[in-house]
Amino acid sequence: MVASPDRAKSPGVRDTPDVIKHEPVAWGLVHLDLDGRWGWRKLDGAHVNELHRELVKLEGETLEKLLRSKEIKEISTAHMKREAKERLSKRGLEERDALWELRLPGKRRAWGVMEGSIFHFLWWDPHETACGPPGRGERRR
Repeated sequence: MVASPDRAKSPGVRDTPDVIKHEPVAWGLVHLDLDGRWGWRKLDGAHVNELHRELVKLEGETLEKLLRSKEIKEISTAHMKREAKERLSKRGLEERDALWELRLPGKRRAWGVMEGSIFHFLWWDPHETACGPPGRGERRR
């Protein structure tokens, strides 16, 4: 008997069909976390304007281009800090194998979930604190 895949697990970039990698990335808000350490309510006015400018610049780019330019990358939830894992659980996203990090100028990061070619925003991380550094000799995927 062949085991069926766990539908709660999210596919990684290696599992993403090529056709999706060539579609323009769109922005989604269904998973937006407004509260907690990385809640979007903490985003100040200056950062709203900056985020808007950056998202407009990236609008229409393909996932493949964003991956090549390292503006977005998939990071295993195993590398997330304990507090971030707890917040994922509270949001009902504990089964996710990976989150996606959208790199913005400086250390500012927007974390999200990729579903097809849609980046669903999750957290605002202005100081790059949701994910710990990789261990010695380790690489993040």
